Amino acid sequence: MNLDELTTINTKVNQQEYTPSVDPLWEPIDADDDGGTCSNYAVAKLRLLVTMGWPKELLRLVCCYVETGEYHAVLLATLEGQDYVLDNRTSYPTEVNLVGYKWDRMWNWDLNAWEKCNVR
Repeated sequence: MNLDELTTINTKVNQQEYTPSVDPLWEPIDADDDGGTCSNYAVAKLRLLVTMGWPKELLRLVCCYVETGEYHAVLLATLEGQDYVLDNRTSYPTEVNLVGYKWDRMWNWDLNAWEKCNVR
């Protein structure tokens, strides 16, 4: 598990065509798809990283508001105590404190449910 893996997955998934909305089904996109929403991107990144051996507990689906006020979904990955945002809006994983998003909710693996965010 390293930053190069996060960058590779972020770049690979971001090459797909983007549809601006949050998909309520949270289905991943793949190479055969003609695109997807931000939530599709987040789930695809999560699945690829888990396939590479990342524990799902280090990966969190998160909803937020971006600087324009639009609702958005990203994947957060924890690496060596630092949270990185894997986002279809950026080429590289970005430290969570540098993105300026207003965090709303995240998926809790233990509860198998959404909960209010405590991202810092």
